[in-house]
Amino acid sequence: MMNSASPSRRFTLIELLVVIAIIAILASMLLPALNKARARAHTSNCLSNLKQLSMIGQNYVSDFNNLHMPAYFNGGDTSWLYPTGPLRRKYVSYGSDLDWLEGRSINGCPSRPSEPYKTSGGKNFSNRYYSYAMSFEIGWTKIDGVAQSIKASMVRYPSLQIQFFENQPDLTQVGSNKKSAEERFGQPHNDAGSSAFVDGHAELVHELDVDTHFRTNI
Repeated sequence: MMNSASPSRRFTLIELLVVIAIIAILASMLLPALNKARARAHTSNCLSNLKQLSMIGQNYVSDFNNLHMPAYFNGGDTSWLYPTGPLRRKYVSYGSDLDWLEGRSINGCPSRPSEPYKTSGGKNFSNRYYSYAMSFEIGWTKIDGVAQSIKASMVRYPSLQIQFFENQPDLTQVGSNKKSAEERFGQPHNDAGSSAFVDGHAELVHELDVDTHFRTNI
């Protein structure tokens, strides 16, 4: 007796459309969760960057007679972040200049698009290069009429005073005073910005709390 082969069954157009619709629904449900997970990863990475900057700042204090890292030095023409600045010259193994200038190091927040940015001097950097700024209240304060970085012992509330913070895109990497620092403060992480404090800890700071952490009377 011969076994008759059962005819193969094909999907109808309606069934195929139903499968596609189910896949689309599942994808729409998963995508927000994936975006949130990616945003959390970016935030964690950014906080880690600021924490490392803070640790470098503390090492500088230890190495330079209890003085905080200056925001500018050599007569005020070189920033803490520049290739010849104290951050890179002594404390950071940053790979190539291209890695640094494109923000592929601890100076770049991963949530910031790596878009080209030209400075007033005509240099081409990535926006990630300007991810973080330093507070002038710590690194360039006038004492007896002379601009200089301050001694660590002068900061009465190190757990409240921001030293490094997340910058607005396209702005320079130093907040020149309390008002300037507040205007430069970026909040790319759900209306909050990563900040490193003088005592060494890093946390997200929301816009409404920014004024508390930039003190002219430190």
